[in-house]
Amino acid sequence: MSISTKTERIQLRISSEAKQQIIEAAETTQQDLTSFILDAATSRAREVLLERTVIKLHPDDYAQILADLDSPSKINPALARLFRETDADPRIIQGLSE
Repeated sequence: MSISTKTERIQLRISSEAKQQIIEAAETTQQDLTSFILDAATSRAREVLLERTVIKLHPDDYAQILADLDSPSKINPALARLFRETDADPRIIQGLSE
């Protein structure tokens, strides 16, 4: 197990009411104030980042996406023309016109 050296510091200003609430919650969970705040902040950070990367779908929608991925692609003539008229990668253009 590696031991992480804590060298960074975060400072914040809060109301006395908010501080008292956090102290009470930390005491209730038998944690010191720093550990409680760090646990709460990192837990929320994980939630936020997970929401950004995980897509939740209804099973029917998921099945439709899989079916769409398995089906042959449909050529969009307007999109193919746009790629031909720009400096698009020739491999992309070839894939659009097949």
